[in-house]
Amino acid sequence: QQQNGAAAAGDQKTPTSLRLEYIITPVEQKLPQLVAFLNSHRNEKVIVYFITCACVEFYALILKQLPILKGLQVSSLHGKLKQAAREATLSKFTELPAGVLLCTDVAARGLDIPDVAWIVQYDPPQVGKVV
Repeated sequence: QQQNGAAAAGDQKTPTSLRLEYIITPVEQKLPQLVAFLNSHRNEKVIVYFITCACVEFYALILKQLPILKGLQVSSLHGKLKQAAREATLSKFTELPAGVLLCTDVAARGLDIPDVAWIVQYDPPQVGKVV
């Protein structure tokens, strides 16, 4: 059933233009693949989901230090941040023309951020059905 260019699924609507892509890579190539992806999409907004708050903090630290990603705006959003910090991060990311938001799915659930070109799920799903 189509409604206004979106497939209805309860209260959620999935855009018909949505494309699902994936890369299967050896574990030792995950970070280099992510870095290459972010570098090639540095003029767009990208959200990268990680499994834990600690992962978000770790990868934020790493990505900000890499010379190849110099100048790329990298922000962190997760449940261990105070509400004011989460709101400030979200507001800043929303206003940016391009950048990367690293977050946990819990912290970012239900957010509506305009102009996001890419969503990356860095870690495999922990729950739910894998297709």
